[in-house]
Amino acid sequence: MTYKTLLVSEKIHDDYVQSLGGEIYQTSRWALVKSNWNHEYVAVKDDNDILGVALILYRKLPFTPYSLAYMPRGPVCDYSQPEHFKAILKACMKAAKRHRAFTLKFDPQISRDQHEWVKDYVKSIGGKHGGHKKGLAYNQPNFLMITDMGDDEKALEKAMGSKTRNKIRKAMKNGITTEEASLDDLDAFVKLMEITGSRDDFTTRNADYFRHILESLGSVGKLWLTTFHVKELLAIKQKEHDDLTKEAAKVQASIEKMQSGRKQEKAMRNLDSIQQRIKKAEHMIDELEAELANGREDIVLSGSIMGYFNGTAYYMYAASSNEYRELLPTYHMVWTLMSDALNNGYRYFDFGGVSGYTSDENKDDSVRGLYEFKKHFASEQFETIGEFDIELRPTINKLFASGMKMRYKWRHR
Repeated sequence: MTYKTLLVSEKIHDDYVQSLGGEIYQTSRWALVKSNWNHEYVAVKDDNDILGVALILYRKLPFTPYSLAYMPRGPVCDYSQPEHFKAILKACMKAAKRHRAFTLKFDPQISRDQHEWVKDYVKSIGGKHGGHKKGLAYNQPNFLMITDMGDDEKALEKAMGSKTRNKIRKAMKNGITTEEASLDDLDAFVKLMEITGSRDDFTTRNADYFRHILESLGSVGKLWLTTFHVKELLAIKQKEHDDLTKEAAKVQASIEKMQSGRKQEKAMRNLDSIQQRIKKAEHMIDELEAELANGREDIVLSGSIMGYFNGTAYYMYAASSNEYRELLPTYHMVWTLMSDALNNGYRYFDFGGVSGYTSDENKDDSVRGLYEFKKHFASEQFETIGEFDIELRPTINKLFASGMKMRYKWRHR
């Protein structure tokens, strides 16, 4: 079979990506996000139909005529047809050479267990595979957490387990709202990212970076913020305090009428529990009244940047405050995001990358909390085939790799 290579328009490319169930990272929207890279849309076709496409990003190596070529989560083709993959990969290699690329990197979002032949083929033509190590050291995580939300919100909630459901219900009673925000609210999200980066020890980006992402994603991107309304929770806690005080008085009165014995001991334990809850309510009331006295009526506690494409909602960025974590704002936020996505026709919720370790496999994993939190929302771990690197100019590629290693060591010294 003879295949024809061609460059296609954004629309033709995106339509094909959508028809094959491709990822948002292979669309023209993502090309806009990566505006500091050049790009093109490569396709192959037979006599009648397009059989594969790829968004190729090109990053110029400073002070040289060479470029790094990268296909984020690509190429896109029917992987049940090996000849289609081979054809689009060959076309992409030619395109990369035309741009004087020293390497072509790609990391298709296909499962490792069903597509080992892809790795075998790439190696057979001289390509390298990045391995299947666990951790987050790769350009894109090898392991993802994805929830199949189905089409029934009640069934989804049930799949999460009783502990998660209880936390969501508790969060819903804490005077919190999660709502779509505008670019005017971006500074609040950036501040949360700075707090999260400091807490979890990672480098964060500035407001211009996130503004560019949201503007590039346009209608397929949203900023969400979870806000704590102080007056609302104060009213809730004051009522809770009044109700508990009345309940304590009733229990105290019943104890006074009881004779000593097990029944009285049980009632006294109940009274002690109620009094502890009263103290907690009083402490929270004092704290909330102090917030109002300082002019803080609405406090942003968490936020997320979401992407939406082809039946999948992408949890791209998320951040949270160190304040009022006991109110469970992230549980409120994630459940709201999932519910909104489900009700707007999205079936999958892509939580993004994890290290690949489960809670029991590596107790020392520095990011094990990512897995544990995402697992609460009925997500399953998905291992991709991994990263590939096809050297087109071996000497330049080796120099580039050495430079990147030195840069990594310098940043993590």
